[in-house]
This record gives sequence, structure tokens and C-alpha cells, in this order.
Amino acid sequence: MYWQGSLGIDCIINAMSRDTFEEIKKYLHFNNNSILDNNCPNHEKLNDAIRKNCSCVPPEEHQSIDEQITPTKARISLKQYNPKKPHKWGYKGISRAGSSGYIYDFEVYTGNVWDRAQKTDNGLEISSEFGMTLSANIPHHRNYKLVYDN
Repeated sequence: MYWQGSLGIDCIINAMSRDTFEEIKKYLHFNNNSILDNNCPNHEKLNDAIRKNCSCVPPEEHQSIDEQITPTKARISLKQYNPKKPHKWGYKGISRAGSSGYIYDFEVYTGNVWDRAQKTDNGLEISSEFGMTLSANIPHHRNYKLVYDN
């Protein structure tokens, strides 16, 4: 719009071409990545909204908890690379899903230490802690079957 003949602004048109501006804009970045928090409240708001909608559906009897990669080509720090997966780049997380494949709850890997051998405060490994967290919302004493691959 700034470079169009009838609507153009002379000081912008004379300073640089539109293509030069677009080339500069590709590399322009105003966040300090060294202090940028991966657990940004905006991510949590989105995750909470998705979790709320997932919990509205009645859970299936047979459920499983497993790691997954959600494929993406987005340029974001949460993206992980795994050469052994069919989709090598994506968001890494762990989810609780029913036998139909519907996801009832999930946790997104945000770049924190996620070492399977590391112990938590209650003596469980990190991967087991995720399993306990994701299974907390399953109704108790209702004959649900949960399978977890650690």
C-alpha cells in the first residue's frame, strides 16, 4: 500500500523499494530470545482452552498415555526434531487419548529438562509424573482402563 502510485507515501517510496523492505522484514526480530519465556502465558491460555474443550467429551473406557509429535513447519522455539519419526519436525508432547484417537488431555514439551531418568520430589521419574498428571482427571472407580508406555 505504501508503494502504490495513487496511495503511496513519497518518503517511504524514496527511502527503499518494496522488495528491499520485504527482505529486511524477513530477518527483523524484536524479541530477546535469551530472556524469552517458553512458558509464555499466551501458550498456556491456548492450552487451557483446548483442554477445556477436550474435557467436555465423555471419556472412553480404554485409554492410553504416550508421547507424540504434532507436525509443523512453524518457526517457533517449541518445535523439536526427531529423525526417527515420519514427520521429523513438530511439537513434542505427551497425551492421554481414547481408543478412537480422541485426545482427552495433553502436556506440551516446552524445552525444560525432560530426562526420563530424573526423579521428581515424590520419587517418580519425570515420564511417570506426566502419566500421573494426565490420569488425574479420569473418574475413579468407574472401570476405566489406562495403558501407559514409559
